[in-house]
Amino acid sequence: MNTNRLTYVAQTVILNILSVFVISSTVWAATYYVDATKGNDANPGISESATWKTIAKINVSTFNPGDQILFKRGEIWSGTILNVPSDGKNGSHITLGAYGNGDKPILDGTGLSKTIYLNGRSFITISNLEIKKGDHGIFITSSATSGQINIINCEIHDSGDHNNISIKNRGNVIIEDCTIYNSGGSGISAYTSSLSDWSGRKGNNVKVLGNTIYNNSGTGFLVHGDNAVVRNNEFYRNGGSDSSGLKHNIYIVGDNAIVEKNILRDAVYGDGIRFEGSDLVVRYNLFQHNRKHDMGIWNDFPESHSNLTISYNLFIHRNYAETPVSLPMVINIDKASGAGSFSDVKIYNNSVYGENDNANGFAFQNCSNVTVRNNIINLKDALLIAILPTASVTSDYNILKSEESKPFSTSKYATFSQWQGDGYDGHSTENEPGFTDPNNNNLTLRSISPAVGAGVNLGQACDDGLHPNSNLPNSVSTLDQDNYGAWEIGAYVYQSGNPPAAPKNLRLQ
Repeated sequence: MNTNRLTYVAQTVILNILSVFVISSTVWAATYYVDATKGNDANPGISESATWKTIAKINVSTFNPGDQILFKRGEIWSGTILNVPSDGKNGSHITLGAYGNGDKPILDGTGLSKTIYLNGRSFITISNLEIKKGDHGIFITSSATSGQINIINCEIHDSGDHNNISIKNRGNVIIEDCTIYNSGGSGISAYTSSLSDWSGRKGNNVKVLGNTIYNNSGTGFLVHGDNAVVRNNEFYRNGGSDSSGLKHNIYIVGDNAIVEKNILRDAVYGDGIRFEGSDLVVRYNLFQHNRKHDMGIWNDFPESHSNLTISYNLFIHRNYAETPVSLPMVINIDKASGAGSFSDVKIYNNSVYGENDNANGFAFQNCSNVTVRNNIINLKDALLIAILPTASVTSDYNILKSEESKPFSTSKYATFSQWQGDGYDGHSTENEPGFTDPNNNNLTLRSISPAVGAGVNLGQACDDGLHPNSNLPNSVSTLDQDNYGAWEIGAYVYQSGNPPAAPKNLRLQ
């Protein structure tokens, strides 16, 4: 046999051996069943007729990538922390889930420091479970790889002194389609244990998608990290009393974040969003009745930040008498003493409506190159725009309306004509905006609205406005402004000849 023939035979043998390993690795993935009532830890656990019983059995077992550990629906486990003992791998997670019919399986952490503990674990998926109590509901720590963790379609609630979901010194976590509420701390906290400088952030690549997050004593979602994505969620009534300090619906400390298609309302003692960082996009959200500011753009660090775009959002306020600050704003930009400032901020095509004296518009301090274009700000007896001497702002092509006689401020309060005389809003108008039904939170535009076709073209990157029939937060659609003639002012594109229906899920409080 010649050398080439020997080489071919050797290669064939090696390929056959490798194929056996590939097939075997698939076979090795197993499903384990756990039944708190009828199970027995002496069983093999790999069928519904021979189930395990306890969390303790899971904790002392070893699992392979692709394995599933399924809890029986309608059952409850308590008294033992679930310490997930093994890692999955990329593309082949270990899954904690459910089987059978009925309510989600309940993991009750009453009296425990954690209910589920992912200590150094990676490539784990937790799905279809109810996780309650424990000082932490789910506690995730850093690992060698910080591989992906997924938490999907879970109900997580009533943690004690800490958070419903704690992510410590790591990121790469997706939280999707969950209900997260009644925490003694934050709903979700992706925190860095010692954030002494800007470069120390560790909670990168955390995605919060399609969740309902409410009634948490701390912030709804706190993250110290870059590349956060917050999309299609509803946040409400997060944050404690004044004695616990300011807590928010969302608090992001990091760069390159996107917050879109959310409802952010009724923050108890803080902001709808508090943000410090660069490269932020906030668009297609509804902000409503957040007690301090809807958006607090704030910096505590010496580094300066830039490139923020706030566009096509709805801000609605009515009948909210008390606020924790003397001048609560829809958008407020400022910084701590000694901190870096913000620059290159674009505030485009937002619609603001308010019916009480405590809802004010936009305020700018310690920032530069801020551009305010194509916004509707329609407030009652309130301030519309305040620009302090420490800010550099260009404002134009807006519709601005207030019952306050001097609703603008630089170094002094000013009427609209005085404001224009100071060089602001030369192409703007002081008109009623022509909203379809603001009393019922419908801020789409009527055909007679002075906002129709009155905006300035801001370029392709900002040309997708809200469709009048958008369903917030779960089904938001957009229209290209360039396809409907001249641009509109405000968040909605007007479709000629098609009277819009009232957008859904805009809550009347």
